[in-house]
Amino acid sequence: MEPLKTDKEPYEAIVSAEGYSFHILFGSQMSGMFLCIPGWHMGCELSYLNDIFWDRESISGSDESFGYEK
Repeated sequence: MEPLKTDKEPYEAIVSAEGYSFHILFGSQMSGMFLCIPGWHMGCELSYLNDIFWDRESISGSDESFGYEK
């Protein structure tokens, strides 16, 4: 992960994995956090960063919460 903007929200970073590179944005909202991948028109709601189980489920899409922007 290469941090791009960490001084204020939304935070930005480049994540590289398995030959792909993702520009991500994440930060706070009224009911928790959010994660967006603008280049793929995708995003999801997160709980708080210490709620690993809920956030992993949200990101993995098992409840179809991670999906294309409408």
